[in-house]
Amino acid sequence: MNSWQLIIREFVAIFICELVAMKYIIFVFDSTHRALKADKLLTINGLKFDVIPTPKEITSDCGISIRINPDLTDPENVRQLLTTYEIIFRTFENQQNETL
Repeated sequence: MNSWQLIIREFVAIFICELVAMKYIIFVFDSTHRALKADKLLTINGLKFDVIPTPKEITSDCGISIRINPDLTDPENVRQLLTTYEIIFRTFENQQNETL
């Protein structure tokens, strides 16, 4: 194995460890329409988030969810925006070193 392969291997290992330990909150919606409306609203307001497939362990109502890292995006800002625009949602929060 050459030195570049070792560097890449080490980087990937560190990245995976950080990803597994990352704390996040998932916002789940009861319809694709609401999920897309939330996506547009959060984008317009410049908030950082990811659109992800809804984990099967959570629900099968809607296949699209929004995930935020509370270290980068204030969950209360997201909740307030969604509530103000009457977008119905539920939240699920992982604990450190727990995956959903």
